[in-house]
Parts: sequence; structure tokens; C-alpha cells
Amino acid sequence: MLRIRSLNLIFNKAAALAVALLFYGCSESFKRPELSAEERRLPAAISENLKLYYTESVRPLSLIESDTTRVVSILESKRNENYENRAFRFQRFPEGLEITLYNEFSEPTRVIADSALYYLDTGILNLMGNVQVYSFDDKKLFTDQLYWDRELSWVFSERAFTYENPEEGTLMKGTGMQFSRDFTTFEALKTSGILELSETEPINQED
Repeated sequence: MLRIRSLNLIFNKAAALAVALLFYGCSESFKRPELSAEERRLPAAISENLKLYYTESVRPLSLIESDTTRVVSILESKRNENYENRAFRFQRFPEGLEITLYNEFSEPTRVIADSALYYLDTGILNLMGNVQVYSFDDKKLFTDQLYWDRELSWVFSERAFTYENPEEGTLMKGTGMQFSRDFTTFEALKTSGILELSETEPINQED
């Protein structure tokens, strides 16, 4: 009887050792490989022909009401590179970007840029290169860099710009400006331009 117990004990220890070695071998085979410096610079994900819809609730909802939302913006891009694996997380749009912004009356403002960076931790979109803005009422803005704060629905730039307002008959050029996403509020820093007056010749205006 003692001999049988000894054999069972030896068998159990051998089985336990085999299982331990099996798990150790598996953990070693699934160990994450070390990435080279070049591989660590690669994006965590790449998307092509991207089209994103951003929505918000139309009004506060009670517990018995169904959700009602409206589209506030549409983002389109041929290529998106996601660098969420970096300490300072961002997304890159190297092949251009187009955003359509909608006000509360669903009237669109279209923004186009050659490239863009979106900083995930701050919610700031940095539009770069041949930036063009076209509002629903034919206002136009041209510059080479523009920042859009999604949370505040505010757009601003410190670069040179050209702004056309056909409703007021103005053509403004300057450096530095900010405006709401639907152009209802526009504030420029240093400006110069042409002001059209009814039944008079255009006059130059400088600030």
C-alpha cells in the first residue's frame, strides 16, 4: 500500500511539472517581441477613405423619451493614421481633409485642407496647407493654417488670411483671426481691405 502511494505521489509531481513546463513554454512563445525604433514610429492603425459623422442631442431627454440627435459635422479623408500609441496621442491626415459643419438650422460650412493633425487629448484640429472655408451664405476664407476647437465650436488662426463677405460687399486681408463655425461671429486682428458702398466707388480700408 505504501508503494502504491509513493508511485502515485511521484506520478502527480511529474504531471504537475509537465503542466508547469507546458505553460512556461506557451508564455515564452507568446511573449511580445521587442519593437525596433523604426517600428515604434509606425501608427497604431491606418484607415483609408474615411467618413465620420458627429452627432449631438437636439435637447435634454427625460427617461421616457427616445434619443433625438442631429448631425453637427461630417469628416472625410482619403487616409487617416492613428498614433494613439504615443505619449502625446494624435491622428494624422496626410492626404487631405474635408469637414462639413452644420449649424442649428442644418446649414453647412465646408472646410478643406491639404493635411491635418488632430490632437486627441486637447480636441484641437490643426488644418494645414491651402485651407479653404466656404459658408452656406457664400462667405469665403483662405489661409495656410487654421485651428478648430471641437468642444468650443471655435476656429482661429495666427496666419495671414483673405476673407470675402458678399453680403456686406467686403474683401478683407489680414493676419490673425477667430470665428464661430457658422461665421455668425468673426473677429480679425490686423486687417486691410476693400469696402463696397452702394452707389459709390469702392474705398480702401485699413485697420
